[in-house]
Amino acid sequence: MAEAAAAPDESSWLDWPRALAIVDGDVPLLEHLIDVFLTQYRQTTAHLREAVHQDDWTLVRRLAHQLAGSAGAIGAVELERLARAADAAVRAVIEGPVSADLREQSLVAVGALVNRLEWTLTRAASWRGGAETGG
Repeated sequence: MAEAAAAPDESSWLDWPRALAIVDGDVPLLEHLIDVFLTQYRQTTAHLREAVHQDDWTLVRRLAHQLAGSAGAIGAVELERLARAADAAVRAVIEGPVSADLREQSLVAVGALVNRLEWTLTRAASWRGGAETGG
C-alpha cells in the first residue's frame, strides 16, 4: 500500500460538541457508542490492508463506506472525511478504466484512512480507559 501522510496532528480524535449534540448530551450513550465503534472497527485496518493486497476494491469500498457512516455517527469528523474520500477514490477505480495514477490516488486515500483509523482507535481506547477510571 502506498504510504500516506504521517499521523494526524489534530489534538482530538472526536469533534466533542458534535458528538454530544448527536446524543443530546447523553454522555453514557456516547460512551456506549464509542465502545461499539471500538469493537466493530478494531480489525478493520487489517481487513482494509488485506483487501488492497488482494485487489478487492469492492471490499475496500464497502469497508470505507461503512466506516464513514459509523465515524459520522459518533462525531469522528476527520475519520469520516477520509473514509468518504477513500470511498470516492475506490469507486472511481471500480467504475472506470484504471490508470496507474488513479490506482495510486486510491492507494494513498486508503492509506490515509488506515492511518487515521489506527490513530482514532488508539485515542478512543485511551479515552475510554481514562473515562472508566474517572480520568
